[in-house]
This record gives sequence, structure tokens and C-alpha cells, in this order.
Amino acid sequence: MIPSDARLYSWLDVQDVLVRQLQEGKEWPAWLLDLRLYWDGLYMRVRPGESFEARKWLSRALEPRITPTEQDSNELEVLLETKGDIRTLPVSLEESSDQPVVAIAMPTLSHPSIIQRGTTAILTPSPFPDGQPPIFAFHSFKGGVGRTLHALALAQVLANNKKSVLLVDADFEAPGITWLLESRLPTPPISFADLLALAHGEADVSASVSIDLVADRLQDASLNNIYVLPAFRSARAAYTLDIRPEYLIQGRKDPFVISNLLASLGRRLAVDAIVVDLRAGLSELSAGILLDPRIQRIFVTSMGGQSLNGTEVVLDILTKRSPSQSDIHPLPCVLLNEVPTDLNNTETLQSIEERLLRAVSGAVIREPDSPEPSPDDLLRGPSWFNASLLTLPSKWDDVMEALARSRMHESVASMAATVFARSNDDPVIQKNVDVLSSRQRLAQIAEKFIFAETGAGEDFLPISPLRRLVDDHRTQLPSAVVVGAKGAGKTYTYLQVLRRDGWAAFARDAGAIRVGIDGLLSPLLQPKNVSGYAATLLDEKRRNVSATLNLGSPMTHVEVQDQLRDWLGEDLHEGEWRDRWLDLIAWSVGYQKDKAGAGRSFPDHLKAQNKRVLVLIDGLEDLFQQIGDSVRQQSSVRALIQEVPTWLEQLPDRMLGIMVFIRRDMVTVAVRQNSAQLMARYEPYALRWDSAEALRLVLWISDKAKIVDAQTVLDIRELNHEELVERLVPLWANKLGKDRSREGRSAEWVIAALSDFRGQIQARDVVRFLSLAAKRSLGITQWSDRVLAPTAIRDAVADCSIEKISEIKQENPAIGRIFEKLRVLPDTERTIPFRSEDVHLDSNELLLLELNGVVVADEGAYYMPEIFRRGLEFRLPSGARPKVLALARRRQALG
Repeated sequence: MIPSDARLYSWLDVQDVLVRQLQEGKEWPAWLLDLRLYWDGLYMRVRPGESFEARKWLSRALEPRITPTEQDSNELEVLLETKGDIRTLPVSLEESSDQPVVAIAMPTLSHPSIIQRGTTAILTPSPFPDGQPPIFAFHSFKGGVGRTLHALALAQVLANNKKSVLLVDADFEAPGITWLLESRLPTPPISFADLLALAHGEADVSASVSIDLVADRLQDASLNNIYVLPAFRSARAAYTLDIRPEYLIQGRKDPFVISNLLASLGRRLAVDAIVVDLRAGLSELSAGILLDPRIQRIFVTSMGGQSLNGTEVVLDILTKRSPSQSDIHPLPCVLLNEVPTDLNNTETLQSIEERLLRAVSGAVIREPDSPEPSPDDLLRGPSWFNASLLTLPSKWDDVMEALARSRMHESVASMAATVFARSNDDPVIQKNVDVLSSRQRLAQIAEKFIFAETGAGEDFLPISPLRRLVDDHRTQLPSAVVVGAKGAGKTYTYLQVLRRDGWAAFARDAGAIRVGIDGLLSPLLQPKNVSGYAATLLDEKRRNVSATLNLGSPMTHVEVQDQLRDWLGEDLHEGEWRDRWLDLIAWSVGYQKDKAGAGRSFPDHLKAQNKRVLVLIDGLEDLFQQIGDSVRQQSSVRALIQEVPTWLEQLPDRMLGIMVFIRRDMVTVAVRQNSAQLMARYEPYALRWDSAEALRLVLWISDKAKIVDAQTVLDIRELNHEELVERLVPLWANKLGKDRSREGRSAEWVIAALSDFRGQIQARDVVRFLSLAAKRSLGITQWSDRVLAPTAIRDAVADCSIEKISEIKQENPAIGRIFEKLRVLPDTERTIPFRSEDVHLDSNELLLLELNGVVVADEGAYYMPEIFRRGLEFRLPSGARPKVLALARRRQALG
């Protein structure tokens, strides 16, 4: 009989009723071969002589909507819903002696057009091979309930615990991870859509060739130990999906081809876990993975009625088609998200949790003697409501930082526990610090790192931009522009690269794993202040490259500079400058000196010798000092940072790479029309220091001074903001005073004091601060519980400010002139906040200060951060103490 909730409007409704009849525990009739339903009729194949039984069965199943036709009482038809004329679906019975075909159970959310014996059987794929990394698939019935965020949080938790992860965006209709990746990896090397298309076109069912290709390309898409496989390579491709997952499933004998592809890719990458973000809702885009019981399936839902009801529907489908067998398959679980904290331990929350537990427990089949699964395994969380996650930033790094600050990790930590065991060895802070000797060591070590030109310091802290650089160039040499302000660490990084034997050694030291490419390191230009060991190192590098390539004597850095000065006397367009730069690269290592066109043939020479060379350039500001006014210098630099990298990127094997270290202001002057586009292209590698990276640098240097136990900083890169603050307590205590005082928190105060109003901190300012604060602390005996005394910290900020003002005058003459105007103001006018008329600056001058983070405007009044205020000798009114933290919060609110 037709169920009471059914309405037969079309053949699809008839199909649904028949499928439901077969799914209600009734045995498949022995005489029935198969059923086929189409828009024009119901076609039924039965064994010979069984037509009468078939008509009786259909009459019971579709009562009261099935009736004999007017022409023949033996012929049947199904009455469909109508208004007016009768609408029917003809029934055709065919007797056949063919043997019944057992259908392959397909992971689909749709009813098959051909209903055969076994069609509704529970899906039972073969087990994954040994050593298979677990696959976590996140699904939700509705979008916007936190599914993608929890997938990212799990990937981040695993990566933070030194586990490698393959993160897959399988949401082809709303690819959130893909869009999030655009700012971090603008041109992904490969995508999930590519994997489907490659596998679809490969005859081998294992798709081994496709897997190898995708795994190779993913080597340059690893972000902090997370391989990211976006849905598409570009936004343009997102408008269409030519090879859909269901096409691949239907075209192969393996119904679990999607899961098996991802599993094979994970094994090929040797990752510890695979995390998949699925399409929301009842979508065939998700069915191939959602209905695979070998996968750890996590269903994210909010407390909203639609989300809860839909989650129950999805779990009911799992119960009928793809339940987990607790002894051999991971248990499905539900994660309740966006729960208001005031509902904790309330009947409302308990009622919803019980409802979800009932739904998810039905999707688990137990062996007769196996224990009941724990409710904690079936219902995770809850994840408490967090307003800061409602309006997420659009950049990958910003979102990951927001997740690190949230409590979302707590909800997925138990899932991660199936992959790794959390260490019980908590870091121990070295509390009993010898204050005097620690201050002396810190002063000496930090001072050594203030200026990089002498080559002091044998190692470096691999901050996020450097980790991105090496992660993106493990199979190809870089062709990149590294942008940074003066003091951001350009020269220090330049020299640290050249200290290594080759590119692979630097990449490994920066944290890259499985580096598949190497190259000789050749300095082309260097800063004029390079001296001591650094100067010797650069000369040795040039000679070593020439000798390894069996070439003549290399050019000296002076000869290179002289050649560029000669060319600057000519009127060259950008294409000519590109070829001159390429020639100079070849000549500098002794290849076809003084021969025009040598640069174009140099890569072929490298290929013949099976050698690769990475050229490094720094010190452009010394050679191009009139770039603001000289069109020729602008053209030369523009060709270097635009034309040359583009040309090198197109080389088939990229035997020749380039890294250009350049100040941000030089880029904007040289590339006036498309500087934003160029900046965006290389933004992931820009030497920018946020608060977390600055604290990492402080901890790194504190470790070298033995202020913290070495065990606490074995991997500083993995510590989040809170962990960094905790480990720095021996350096400067919790507060700039006693713990119960109303003084500012030390870490926050220092970071705010050294930051500009664009949230930027310069590495040189941080290192200089540590050195000066340590020196000023030497004669202070009051604060024996910390290395840096509060008064020394405040005074060191003033010292740093004076030095910074002096350096900016040299780096940026336009701002230097404004600083001079401010310095000559009467004392009574140098107060904060101020208005434009108080300091006699026009709108353009104030705008320039704003763009460079020197001031921020609020309702017509201008505020200045400590790093500039102290050096420019601006005062707070009425002798008030600097409200550094308040100004930092103001910066965040306005920024």
C-alpha cells in the first residue's frame, strides 16, 4: 500500500514508493529480475510464467493507485495526481529467462533508475590497505554552521602536533577553503577537480599515474605541514565542473573510487591524516565519500531547527545505506556548534544532545558481543558560540590565527587523538634564572643580530613568510621577489640563504620536508655595508659557482655595479633591461662574459651540465638612490622585479631561479601602475612581522641567551600566541610591575610599543629593544624575578624610537622631511592627540604618515604609537603615562 505521506505526481514518486517497499525489510521476490522506471512507464522483468504474481505484488505495493487499463484487464497502469484529465504511468511486464544480475551497490543519494536485487544492500567496501592514513570527512545539512571551520581546526591541531595533513576542499559549489586560499596561494598547482579529470581519463583503475602527478604538484602547496588540495585552481574554473564525482563513480567498476583516490594520494604523500570538507546538504557531490563507512564522518550542526532536522535525515540515510560496523569502521559522530555558553548544563541542551545521539547511534551496527559505543565518541563538543568567528577575515593566515585563538580546537582534539597521542611532557619554564648573567648574555647576543651586514649569527628563525617560500618551492627553484621595509630582515635572510651549501639546505633549515630540488647559490648584488665574514662569504660563493660550472673567473660585485651604472647611462626600455639583467647574471659567474644574449643561452648551458643556479640580489637601494626621480632607474628595477622573474618562470625545467630582496617603497616607485598586483603576487613571502612572529623572535633570542630552558623552544614555530606569552614570563614577568598591580601585561605592552599603526613590527626594532633593555637592566637590583626590569623596558622603547626615526629619515626622505617639521615645533604643540592645524601639516603629509603607520586618525584627532612618539618627543597631556595598550586597541578598532 502507498504510504500516507506519498503523492504520485510523476514516475519519480512511483520509484520512491517501490524503493521504500523494498527497504522495509521485505525480501526481494524470487520471481523479480529488475524494475526500470522512466518518464514514459514502469518496466518490470520477471521469470517466465510469473506475470500473474508480479501483477498481484504491484497491486499491493501501489494500492489504491494501480488499476487495469480500459483496453486489457491484464495490463496495468498507475494513476498519477491530476486536476482534470486522467494522467497515468503505463506498466510493462516482460518475462525473461535471463539470470538476475546482482547490482553493484553505489554510494548515491538518488534512487537508481534500474532497481535490481541488491540495489538497496548496505554498502560494504573492501578495507583500506595497511598503513592507510585515516580520512576525516566533515559534512553538514546546512551551510554556515561551522563545517569548514572545524575541518580547518582539525587540520591545524594535527599540524601543530607535528603531523602532516592532506586537506581537501570537496565542496565544488561553495569552495570555502579554495577562496580562503587565494591570498595565500594565488595560483595553486593542482586541484581536486584536476584529480577527478585525470583519473577519469586514465584506463588503469588504480589511477597511479594521476596520483603520482597530483602528489608531485602538491609538494608546492604545503602550508605549515598541511597539503591543501583546493576544489579548483582558479575562480574562473569554479563556474563549471566538467567531470563530477558521480560521473567518475558511474564510469568505473569501483563504486568507492573517490575515497580510494584520496586514500592513495594520502599514502603517496605519506601524510598522517586526510581531512575533507564536503558539500553541504543532500548532494551527489558528497555522496561518494559520505556513504563510505571506512571514513570517519563528522556531521556539524547548529541548534537551529532546520539544521537539526536535516542532520537527522542524513543520519537516517547512513543507517539504511552505509552504517558503520563498530569493529571495523570508524564511528560516525555529530558535532554540535554555535551553542550559547548560557545553555551549558541546561535541559534544552541535554534534550538536543539526546536527540542527536539517538539519530547517530542508529548508523552503527554492532557485532553481537561488542560493547555499546561511548556517547562521547558519537557526540563531540559542543563548540561554544564565538562572535569573533562570525565575521572571519578573507586570508588563510588570518583565519588560522583566529582559529588558534578560539576554543574550537577543544571540539576536535578528541578526533585528532585517533591519529596521535598527546605528549604528557609539558614544557618546563626555567624559573630560577641567574638574572645578572642572563642580562649580560642577552645584551651581547641581541646586539650581534641588530645589523646583518657583518654576517653575524649562524642560524635564523624561519618565520611564516620564509616557511611559505620554501614550502612553495620544494620542486622548483624560486622566482620570487621578497619585499620588506628597512629593518625587516632582508639582508639577514639574504646572507642566511647564502650561508647554506645550496637551496635544498636552506629549505630544510627553514622547515620544509621532502625537498626535491637543489641549486647553487650565486650573489649578484649585495649591500654596500657588507663587511667582515659576510664579504668573504659572498666572494667565496661567486668563485665556487664558477668553479662548479667549469667557467671562467666571476665578476666582482664592484664590476657588476659598474656595469649597471654604465647601462643606466643608456635610454633602455623594459624588454632591453630584462635582457641586460639576464646577461649580467650569466656574465657574473663567468659564462660568455661581455657577449650579448648570454643570459638567454645560460639556462641551456646549465641544463647540459645538469646544474641549477639560484641568483640572489640585495642592496638595490644603494645602487638606485635616485629611483624616485630617475625614469631610467625605475625602468631597470621594474624589469628586474617584473620581467626577469616572469621570463624565468616560463623556462621548462627552471634551471635558473632568482630571489630579489627589495624595499616596499622601491616597488611602489618603480611599478606605479600595477604595484598592488605585484605586491599581492608576492605577499605570502613579504617579510612582515606580526605580534606572534615578533614574540617568536623574542623567544628564539631568549633561548640563545639561556633565559628559557632549551626544551621549551625545540620547535618555536608551532607555539600559539598564548603559549609564547607563557614561555616569556622568565624574561619580563606577567606585568610591568607586580602581578597584582594595574600595570600593563608585559608581552602586550612591548608588542604594542614597538608596533606602528598598521600593525607592523620590524625585526631590527625587536632585537635592538632586547639588547638595550638588557643593558639598562644591568644595574637594577629591584626586580630579581625577571631578566628585564620594567623601567629598563620603558626606557629601551624610547631609545629604539630615536634610532628608528634616524633610520627612516635615511630610508624615506619624504617622511624624513615631515619628521623634521614635527621636530622643530614648539614643545607646547608636540602633544598627543593633535589636529592638523596644530602641527602645520597639509592633508597629503598627514596621509603619507597614515599610510606608513606613523599616525592614525579618529574624529579629526591624530594619535601616534610609542615607537614614533618617543623619538619625535611628543608628549601626552598633563604628564599622563603612555597608554600603550589603549592605543593598540584603538589601532585594532580603526584598522
